[in-house]
Amino acid sequence: MRVLALDCSSESAAAGVYEHGLCLAEGFLDNGLTHSQTLAPLIGRVLSDAKTAPRDIGRVAVTNGPGSFTGVRVGVAAALGFAAAYGAEYAGVSSLLAAAQSYAGCEGVIAAMQDARRGRVFAALFRAGGGTLARLTEDANMTPAEAEALAAGALARAARVYSRGVYLACLRGGATPPGVVEYIRPSQAERRRDSKRNA
Repeated sequence: MRVLALDCSSESAAAGVYEHGLCLAEGFLDNGLTHSQTLAPLIGRVLSDAKTAPRDIGRVAVTNGPGSFTGVRVGVAAALGFAAAYGAEYAGVSSLLAAAQSYAGCEGVIAAMQDARRGRVFAALFRAGGGTLARLTEDANMTPAEAEALAAGALARAARVYSRGVYLACLRGGATPPGVVEYIRPSQAERRRDSKRNA
């Protein structure tokens, strides 16, 4: 089955086409443009590079958080729309689990971290061994000091999400039900609402 793997959970965007563990094409952008501007052309490019028609994609895997609210929404909406339009399966995966996949071939504890803005960090721990990852902690929103304490003694720290990590997280049983989004923290709209209530 050919899989289209997508990530928009941070400032960068990634897309790739994979089949039977092999990368047919991949792309990564970190050019400061919004995901609404970059994702569709990036998908078109990797499909073209992989010589794959949209209807040849059997599954779309996408990071569904934690991460940028807007980025996560853009990625999940694009994946759901693509899956519905072309009859593909859908799978959402944790952006931290996807980031940690880069170190699955190591032996030891991997700390996956991502900037949550407003002086916060998204973080989780995984144990790598034998080419697989075992989750040690749930994805959490914490202070930088808490994240540093969590990562103390970790073999490596993973921050970037690449399309291969999204593909591997999906392949190795990390998928969630369609449409689930893991924000972990209140959105800006929710924070504004709560500040008005408490004023």
